[in-house]
Amino acid sequence: DLDSRTDAADCVAPGGDCPLINECRLRAALSRAREAFYRELDTVVVADLPGSRQMAPVFQMIGLRPGL
Repeated sequence: DLDSRTDAADCVAPGGDCPLINECRLRAALSRAREAFYRELDTVVVADLPGSRQMAPVFQMIGLRPGL
């Protein structure tokens, strides 16, 4: 579930116990990467995915049809 876990590493999670958290550049880099990841996913519409012939049987099994 992408929505339940958004931190790439425990050390940058809220409440993490890393003593370097205030000076760490990794935290900012991971934050930018997470935002880019979600920005890219925002361009994908699940209903458009079954357009692929190879994926059509999979989407039929879970009840999705193109255009829904």
